[in-house]
Amino acid sequence: MEPRTYRQLLADNEGLKTQLQSLRERLEEVEETVAAVRAGHIDAVVVSAGPGEELYVLERIDRPYRLLLESMAHGAAVVDQDGRIAYCNRSLAELFRRSRDEVTGSHWRDCLSGQDALRLADAMRDVSERSSGRAEVLIQRPGSSPQPVEIAIHPSPIRSLFCFVVTDLGPRRLIQDLVETRKRLSESEAEYRRLYAELKDEERRKDEFLAVLAHELRNPLAPLRNALHLLRSEPDRDQAEQARAIMDRQLASLVRLVDDLLDVSRLMSDKVELRKESIELAAVFARAVDVVRGQVETDGLELIVALPEEPIRFEGDEVRLAQAIGNMLSNAVKYTDKGGRIFLSGERDQDRIVIRVRDTGIGIPPDLLPRVFDLFVQADRSLARSQGGLGIGLMLVKRLVEMHGGRVQAASDGLGRGCEFTVTLPIASPSEAGGDVERRDLGVRAESRRVLVVEDDPDSAQSLAMLLQIWGHRVEVALDGHKALDAARSFGPEIVLLDIGIPGLDGYEVAERLRSEHGSGLKLVALTGYGREDDRQRSRDAGFDRHMTKPLEPPCLRDMLASFDFGSDGDADRPDRRTSDPLA
Repeated sequence: MEPRTYRQLLADNEGLKTQLQSLRERLEEVEETVAAVRAGHIDAVVVSAGPGEELYVLERIDRPYRLLLESMAHGAAVVDQDGRIAYCNRSLAELFRRSRDEVTGSHWRDCLSGQDALRLADAMRDVSERSSGRAEVLIQRPGSSPQPVEIAIHPSPIRSLFCFVVTDLGPRRLIQDLVETRKRLSESEAEYRRLYAELKDEERRKDEFLAVLAHELRNPLAPLRNALHLLRSEPDRDQAEQARAIMDRQLASLVRLVDDLLDVSRLMSDKVELRKESIELAAVFARAVDVVRGQVETDGLELIVALPEEPIRFEGDEVRLAQAIGNMLSNAVKYTDKGGRIFLSGERDQDRIVIRVRDTGIGIPPDLLPRVFDLFVQADRSLARSQGGLGIGLMLVKRLVEMHGGRVQAASDGLGRGCEFTVTLPIASPSEAGGDVERRDLGVRAESRRVLVVEDDPDSAQSLAMLLQIWGHRVEVALDGHKALDAARSFGPEIVLLDIGIPGLDGYEVAERLRSEHGSGLKLVALTGYGREDDRQRSRDAGFDRHMTKPLEPPCLRDMLASFDFGSDGDADRPDRRTSDPLA
């Protein structure tokens, strides 16, 4: 070994001093670290050795603190800023379905989806020394479905470390689901009870309706039978006239009852079609008043009608609006005592028509007022006297008015103070409503025609044949389809009034054969109790020229027969279909 010079020894001495200073500094760091460990400020130590770093978890001397963490039901962890788990308690390891050794030192992103890992990293970045953060994520567990957890992120006294408190949301959500399910069950039970109560109420109202229907159907039968018996007893002229008037009124009552029932069915199934045209309010009022005029006189009531001097024209279905107003008037007649007054008025209010029906009758109870337009709803029978009706008239009013784009309201100050119904309808401008509409005179004198009546009910066939003969027609009667075809060949009718529901060959098949054998010059009229649009369409498809709904209105039948044009096969002079089908 060569001897070292003095300068070399001085250089070596300086190097040793530098190394000694470095060792002293590192010793101070170690002493500070040991002091921090003893003070409980450090849970883990990262040691740089070789190409990488090693994480060492320290067992603290503060055992009570660790026992507290280990006894927690929530998961707890100490995590560095990169998301590496430096410490975890038993609950967190169990939640991960892994051992504590496997969890410690692992990274949070290893058990999270990409989106959840980003959500957790964002929450960690938002945590400061004075604020905490939260994140809900799904942890992926081996051999099990993902588990929802909530991570509460708190800052640590040691920089770059975070304290995680992990709450398993599975039980909480299960409890929430159970609470929500119980709430829904409670709501469903309440809804079931409500629906059951409504069903019971509907059943009660149905039973009441059937009882009232039977009563209302029987009511006209007694005077009809009495009047018929009176006519058989050779009454004098005045008595016979009274008997005929009674029968006419009661028959009209029965027809109106059946019409209302059919209209309810059509309205409920949206089968009613309006036939709008330019009409006058005065004409609508006249039709409506005709419905109740006889009953008003019989009951000793006063009906006061008020209209402005200037005619009010608008677009509407005259027949249907008259039906609606007639129903309101009928309702007023039913619930107004003898000597009472009924007021019908109409006026124009800017772009609207306002129609009012007011009476001095028994009024409407407050509890019934909100439901007065419901189906089968009516006042108490003790209040309704003997004119209770079926509880469908006002429902028809509401639906028909709404179909015209209007609305109807009912008002009453209570029992004994009468009531008022107000209908508001939109009105078209004069240009939209159009001018006067030319109307054909359907009441022309009927020429004598050869008419074949095909009807399986002998009484109906005979009475119709007698009526036609009184009008001057030559009539032949057939009681089934086969006889109708034979009679048509031998009698040579110009018009056939053909019942659809005859035995053997039905009316449609008979019509097709008659049309095939006798051509378009033969006028075919369908007689049926069905008046829906699809029924009328089926009649047209079978070759019928008209579709008339039973019971026949004699004036309408007479006008319809007179309207046939035998000068051409096209029947160009066809009247308004309402003449042929009053219910359409």
